[in-house]
Amino acid sequence: MKIEGQLEFKGWVRPWYVFTNGSKIDIWPLVENFFTSLHGKTAKQETGKERYCLMERRRGKYVFLYEPLEYAWLKKKKRCEFVAVNSYLATALMQLSGREIKVEIDENQLEIAPV
Repeated sequence: MKIEGQLEFKGWVRPWYVFTNGSKIDIWPLVENFFTSLHGKTAKQETGKERYCLMERRRGKYVFLYEPLEYAWLKKKKRCEFVAVNSYLATALMQLSGREIKVEIDENQLEIAPV
């Protein structure tokens, strides 16, 4: 699924709206469904100044762990090391709020970036 429009992000509190062609789409349910489907699988995240991507990666070093309303983490397979996905995602969304973005979600990847 691909959505393009202007992002309205007001912090981790939901909804997260994308305004497109006179309508608004709450992207949080799409993100949450992706998180739920990725739970327990090996994954990788890529971040940039204006981009966020979380993807399944079969030979990744991290396992994605998600508990609704609790946490979204990448846990290193062989060590007790965690990466807080929600921090990186929130930072990217804050930087992109008010701008034209594209959201691309499929069964293997979530990507949010400027148009």
